[in-house]
Amino acid sequence: GIDIGRALLDAALSSPLYKAVLVPQAQRTMVETAERNGVPWRDALDWIKARGPWRLSEDDSAVAIPEYYRRPFHAYEQGNLCWDAAWEGEIASRAVGARNFPEFGERGEEAFR
Repeated sequence: GIDIGRALLDAALSSPLYKAVLVPQAQRTMVETAERNGVPWRDALDWIKARGPWRLSEDDSAVAIPEYYRRPFHAYEQGNLCWDAAWEGEIASRAVGARNFPEFGERGEEAFR
């Protein structure tokens, strides 16, 4: 049978409104919340990117990448297996920890673990 909830979610996530308005706003909120809680998102991201050059061979047939990694996911239109997701993964994790455990500030993720 058709899963109505999944169909509604898919429709919402494929909406131009979601991609044009909600995703950028969510990204800004995440960065601002992180920085308010002591996680230097922008500085950390700049530091990570400066460690490059970053390259990935898409032609490596020895590596089978499941399709779901390439589907749009949260703020990443190219999926969870893109450079932006890789660069921001640890920073986002720290930001969520800082938000959920504010008494620990930027070390909130460690308190969670």
